[in-house]
Amino acid sequence: MAATQARPRRETMLVADSQFDYLGVSPELRADLTALCTEYVWRLDNGHAARVPELFTEDGAWTGPWGVMRGRAELEKAWTARAQRDVRTRHMLTNLRFVRHAEDRASGQVSQIVFVANGDAPFPTDPNIIAENIDDYRRGGDGIWRLENRRIAMLADKTQP
Repeated sequence: MAATQARPRRETMLVADSQFDYLGVSPELRADLTALCTEYVWRLDNGHAARVPELFTEDGAWTGPWGVMRGRAELEKAWTARAQRDVRTRHMLTNLRFVRHAEDRASGQVSQIVFVANGDAPFPTDPNIIAENIDDYRRGGDGIWRLENRRIAMLADKTQP
């Protein structure tokens, strides 16, 4: 019998510092936060990027490879500019994990695969971006959960030269 070689161990990238207690999250909270994350990408993918800031708290922040946007005014300026670009995207979300910290506070990590194209179909079948959204959520006095902080951790990006 021939000896088998051990496969080299691959290090995985740790993108979140927290461990999430998925068993401590109610089905209602999971549904609310999943709906929020889905609405965010739906707006991007369907020509409503200018309305993404509504999904953030007034003091909300977005941090990613294209910079940092803090507060409603910066978010509105950036997402309005995104809405005017001739780029088509389709975001696929998976591995949504959440933890509740208080009645009105939660955190989460969401994996995303993004397909990006300019112009009309047919679009590429290979993903352009693989990333993790590291989120903090806050429920407002109106009972609606919003993004307080979203950090995009890029794992792969074919859109950059």
